[in-house]
Amino acid sequence: MERAIANLRYGTVAVNHWAVVGYGLIVPTWGGFPGHDIYDIQSGNGVVHNTMMFSQPQKSVIRGPFLTRPTPLWFATNRQAHKLGQKLTKFEASPSPWQIPGLLWLAIRG
Repeated sequence: MERAIANLRYGTVAVNHWAVVGYGLIVPTWGGFPGHDIYDIQSGNGVVHNTMMFSQPQKSVIRGPFLTRPTPLWFATNRQAHKLGQKLTKFEASPSPWQIPGLLWLAIRG
């Protein structure tokens, strides 16, 4: 399994997760595997984020458990997604520490 992951030529590899989680975490790199030119772009060209400031990042690997609890917000089976999405939007517009318990409660109930 590890060799197969190492041989993948993609900028972000996710095991048991949605690959976009790598972008949302901000710390790992997000972009294409190095070495592709504009005539054969394959997984992309260049990277963004790179919070750790690696000089020549190759790829980021995001790993997670096969089953997740609580259910992530982006899962279609999250029963609280509509409520949690509204509360997260209000929190982004006007952050307050008093809103955090309600957000956590909905997230746990996902």
